[in-house]
Amino acid sequence: MFSREAKKIPASPVTVLTIIFILLMVASTYTGEAPDYSSRFLSRNLKTLVLSLAILALINSRTRLHSLIWVITISLGYYGVKGGAFMVATGGQYNIYGPANTMIGDNNLLATALVLTLPLVNYLRIETENKWIRRILLGVMIFTAFAVLGSYSRGGFLAIAGLSFLFWWRSKSKVLSLVFILALGSMAAAFMPDKYFDRLNTIETAVDEDGSFIGRLEAWQTAIAIAGSRPLGVGFRAYQKPHVFGKYAPPGIATKALAMHSIYFEVLGDHGYGGLILYLLIGFLTWRNTRWVYNATRGQPELEWARNLALMMELSIAGFAIGGAALSLAYYDVYWAVVAMAASLRLLVKRKLTTMDAHPESSFVPAHGHASETAPDGTTAQRYR
Repeated sequence: MFSREAKKIPASPVTVLTIIFILLMVASTYTGEAPDYSSRFLSRNLKTLVLSLAILALINSRTRLHSLIWVITISLGYYGVKGGAFMVATGGQYNIYGPANTMIGDNNLLATALVLTLPLVNYLRIETENKWIRRILLGVMIFTAFAVLGSYSRGGFLAIAGLSFLFWWRSKSKVLSLVFILALGSMAAAFMPDKYFDRLNTIETAVDEDGSFIGRLEAWQTAIAIAGSRPLGVGFRAYQKPHVFGKYAPPGIATKALAMHSIYFEVLGDHGYGGLILYLLIGFLTWRNTRWVYNATRGQPELEWARNLALMMELSIAGFAIGGAALSLAYYDVYWAVVAMAASLRLLVKRKLTTMDAHPESSFVPAHGHASETAPDGTTAQRYR
């Protein structure tokens, strides 16, 4: 970051929308119901989005992209392994929480963050040549999945269930994938006590009997009312102020919301319909970036790594979208890092394909830290050491 290398944020739809979203965040904060209160969250979330733009400027090579994925994997993988080991050691008797005083300290937030990370760990496992590191990464995935279940988060359970289905759906070997998923699920179920399954059973009766879910519905109704009255929303978490929540809550709602319990309604309450549209557009364009890379690299052995990464990023986004539907984590830094990495990956692949078209006779030169191996058809495959 402090090198003399020229740093420029590449122009792309994601870049433009992210900058507009930042400007909207500032506007909604200082025109909102509680500017002094909201400005504290603005400061933190601005850093997250600026970091996302910095990633776009700095991640301009395959090696840097891999390095960032390793940093994310090690950072969150630690809590996944730690939580999974604790779940196994205690027989799933206790909830698993994230690091205190962080965005993922809550058990529900930790579960969704781990689901977001799982596909990235799998990507490194696929691309790693060393068999022992591959085995370690597989172990990280297993313990991380256990940690998600051990969090006792119903949203986390739905997220990992949805992610498992997508893993199976997008897998080339559906039978083997299904066997692995069922075996892993059976192993996890063997460790979990009856009270865990009792909690999952409340999903069916949540609308009528679960006070927590009813509170979510009331918070969501209030977010809709806020957006209907204020085009820019009330600013970051201003609805946590009792007088603000009471001002916009529909008649008959007595709940004093502490959170909107949904990334979608969180953004809606914070920044209005304009903010929600921008947020959804950024997510859609990120998904489109992964799909573009996946399709553009079909039949390109030199870019097989990019195809694998695009697929895993797509699954990460899907897992976050599912888990985030029931919790407040819209500005989570790892999600925004994935948004930036997907945009960077598309630019890297586009540049490489342009070079290949201009010089079809040139051979692929692997990035530092990568090795080549000959595939059965005589092509050269790249694997990450």
